[in-house]
Amino acid sequence: VLDISKITSGTFQLNNAPFDLQDLVARATKMQLAKARTIKMKFDPSPEPLIAFADADIVVRIVTNLISNAIKFSERNSNVFV
Repeated sequence: VLDISKITSGTFQLNNAPFDLQDLVARATKMQLAKARTIKMKFDPSPEPLIAFADADIVVRIVTNLISNAIKFSERNSNVFV
């Protein structure tokens, strides 16, 4: 809601820069490990870096929310692959 308010008012700023998407996803996955105790979560990175150009803070929030939802809506002892 806060981001929507900033976008609407024109004060939302993106800080676009190159970053390794795999490192970002690995961080987001690690932040969700405590929640993932009832499921099996596996992060399978590519052997090569995946460089993206975007606002890393926004992307990590999006990825973290996606992982959180996958955990929340998965049955016990199910698999979640990131």
